[in-house]
Amino acid sequence: MGQWVDLLEWTGGADWSNSGINWNEQLEFIPTVGGIQLKPADSVHFPLSAIIDGDYDLEVRFTRQEGNDSIGIHFPIGVHTMRLLLGGGVFSQVAFFDAQRNDISRSATISNGEQHVALIHVRRDGKKANFSIDLDNTKGYLQWEGDYSTLRDTDPSPWMTTMLQRVWLGNRFNPNLVFDRVRIRMLSGTITRDPVTEANRKGDLKNSDIRLVAEKPLAVNAFEGQFAINQVRYHPPLVLERWPRISREFEFCDDYYGAHPPSRLKCPVPAGAKSFSVVGYNCSSGSSKFQVEIDGKQVHSLRTNIDIIRVDLPPKSSRIELVVDICEDRDYDHAYWCYPRFHAVIADRITDQMLDGKPGPLPFTIASGEVGEGSLEHKKPYLKSAPVNFRDAVPCHEFIFAHAPSTIKYAVPEGMTRFTAVGLNALSKSVKYEVWADDKRIYSSPEAGMVSIDAQLPAATKVIELKVVHLDDPFADHSIWCYPRLHRN
Repeated sequence: MGQWVDLLEWTGGADWSNSGINWNEQLEFIPTVGGIQLKPADSVHFPLSAIIDGDYDLEVRFTRQEGNDSIGIHFPIGVHTMRLLLGGGVFSQVAFFDAQRNDISRSATISNGEQHVALIHVRRDGKKANFSIDLDNTKGYLQWEGDYSTLRDTDPSPWMTTMLQRVWLGNRFNPNLVFDRVRIRMLSGTITRDPVTEANRKGDLKNSDIRLVAEKPLAVNAFEGQFAINQVRYHPPLVLERWPRISREFEFCDDYYGAHPPSRLKCPVPAGAKSFSVVGYNCSSGSSKFQVEIDGKQVHSLRTNIDIIRVDLPPKSSRIELVVDICEDRDYDHAYWCYPRFHAVIADRITDQMLDGKPGPLPFTIASGEVGEGSLEHKKPYLKSAPVNFRDAVPCHEFIFAHAPSTIKYAVPEGMTRFTAVGLNALSKSVKYEVWADDKRIYSSPEAGMVSIDAQLPAATKVIELKVVHLDDPFADHSIWCYPRLHRN
């Protein structure tokens, strides 16, 4: 924390050739500690080997020898990706950074044959976020401050990215553009190296584990070629909305109401209640808008995957309404209201433990409810897959994306005895995950959208095969193997 980390050192030798989307094809040469040079083509870009979560300062140093087109730097704020373009003709901009697809621009000329430095400062404090960009000797060259919830990944251009929480470097038609320094200083949160390095692999083996995302598959066959490692094959904003969110040791939510939009739940406020909390959850389409109204007045509205809501109740409040609005994807708007709770304290005093703790003496009841599809029921999931506890709905960065029907084969090193993973299909929720060892099936899941997998390998297994079997909806069988690992014990 607080120390500069050389991202070129982390990225040197990075090889995406086995990842399903080979970003090395965008480069003139293999990335090295000394620099990265992208091809002079339309909107080429390359991910650096770090997953970033928190506040940071980022320094990018580059030299353009020829051309007058854009130099790109993608940088994250939380799970959102901002796109900075420098020197595209006579202006620079941060483009498409919010739900309205706004941009911030300023006139600029990037001189050729000279070294330039961009210093990007990213901060987030609760619901607020800001970034400030210094260019060469100009402080605050581009800057923004606002509500974090307004940020969205809406970039429809060829600059689109396939991974969250990363820095990307880009180029558009400029010959001999070299990035010779990229370093980051974390001020809060975490930074994790990725993809897995040879040193990581040796460490894994020493600890008796193998992360299959670091291994080269023996064979791959996926529906319409939709296979990728640690990245997803969607277009914005679907990269963000359908990114896998699951922890290795997850639990399901045990108190929820399905509320397929357009839906409205009308709930009486019990005597003595001073506040209300609930978690809106949609891991399927990721495009629902969760709204709360008190006696006809809207007090909360947010479009998101997971919405942790705490609101105060004005004196003499009589009715609270939970509303889910349709956005773009009605068929897969599998929205839930999880852990609805009334509290005898103000919203600021609702602790994290109270969010999903046992219901208190103030009852939550539904006087009437309308849902877009199906019927309003308590603890009944969509398509046999209950919502995961919101604490376990964290971004996963270790996964194999393999659209069903699919099969992937890996060699099994000597001594491995178990395979573990989390099978995740948040969209159709209707596939089966199978594990085969040397052409013998050793595991088959029930029809599932989310399942924990632990399979014992027969002695001397040479090849493991991961299969996803589609059932009803092959075009929405966006199936993922999260945390796929082999274990010696």
